[in-house]
Amino acid sequence: MFVPDRDNLLASIRKPCEDIFSCTDALLELNDQYSPQIVLLCACAIFGALLISFIPGRIPNRIPGSISARIPGLFPGPFPGLFPGFSGSIVIAKCAKLIMRSFVAGIKVTLEGKINNDNDCKITKDCRLNRRTNEMVDLQQVINEKVNKKEVFYSFELFPMKGSSDIYKRFFAEMDKYSPLFYALTWHSKGLINSYLSLDIVEQFPSRTLLHLAAKGLKRCNVEMILKRAYNLGIRNIFALQGDSILEDGDFPHAIDLVKFIRSCFGKKFSICVAGYPDMHPLSPNKDFDLFYLKAKVDAGADFIITQIFFESDTFINFVNDCKNIGITIPIIPGIFPIPEYKCLQRMTNICRLHIPRKIVDRLETIKDDDEAVKNFGIEFAIDLIKDILESRASYGFHLFTLNKIPMAQNICNQLNLTYQLHSEQL
Repeated sequence: MFVPDRDNLLASIRKPCEDIFSCTDALLELNDQYSPQIVLLCACAIFGALLISFIPGRIPNRIPGSISARIPGLFPGPFPGLFPGFSGSIVIAKCAKLIMRSFVAGIKVTLEGKINNDNDCKITKDCRLNRRTNEMVDLQQVINEKVNKKEVFYSFELFPMKGSSDIYKRFFAEMDKYSPLFYALTWHSKGLINSYLSLDIVEQFPSRTLLHLAAKGLKRCNVEMILKRAYNLGIRNIFALQGDSILEDGDFPHAIDLVKFIRSCFGKKFSICVAGYPDMHPLSPNKDFDLFYLKAKVDAGADFIITQIFFESDTFINFVNDCKNIGITIPIIPGIFPIPEYKCLQRMTNICRLHIPRKIVDRLETIKDDDEAVKNFGIEFAIDLIKDILESRASYGFHLFTLNKIPMAQNICNQLNLTYQLHSEQL
């Protein structure tokens, strides 16, 4: 019989926990690293050990395999030392809850994980009813069609918000009028067992959605479950990202590892987008290394690129030319960030380590306390950036980081339509 190391077991349970309630919640987090079946097995073993130790003297230690005999002192009496101040009944109740949640999660993953290996995989009836449209959209195909025809296109990016279905309904009702090529939803997990906020919210999005997936800290089984569920929801397009998770023990330290995994497990069932950095990735030692790594992601199977925020059109145009010079031929779409307020720009600068040109900093310094003035500046700045890029033909599209702000996105689209409705047909 396998006997776990007592010190390691104690450390793994006690280290992230201050009390029994956080202890079992921490154990639930194991499912971010292992399959629900493994967590269920661990939970059942712990539950059985607790039951045995909770009735000391009732079960003789000489019984073969008895946990009390194998690990003396681990769960004595009402668990002094490991769970001080809590009765055994509370511990058992919490572990019972853990078992049930793990069991339900296991069933959920099993049901969601059923995906045919054929390219003609059918979407379940329930999933069809939850979609705003049943049309499956391969962004690689539609983007290439736009580029080949030299037609202007654009997309809108949103971020997930808990309990905000009305926001998305209003956003789609208003912004569908502009016929975006696709929407994008950024990635966010809720930190619970197989509980990913973006996966829950994407059910409210149309099928022509690019779902971000930040895989750092995740295990292969987690990513496989996420992709299978996305597929069953009608999502065919994934933005493969490294992410900024503080976890270091995942199977995907870099975005290229995720791209390779998707291609090896799912073939061409997903269209894959990767990130490009016109101002260079903040962790890259130099520009050449940054471009080399981007080329590696493309060679691994990426279909198109959306860039990180930048603030000068020449920065993007030069980036596109540099990519072409090293053999990157897939579409490159500029990510446009209309500055909504001064504090938001500061936050984004700190998070993304952005380089802001001095002339923009100086201009914002004079209006930073006037929210309306900053917002108007941000809209005008975004429009000018888009115009310059479209006129240069470095790209025929743009990707707008909307921050879920409908009026700001509408304002930009309205002004661009007035200027480019006829001109776009001539590009």
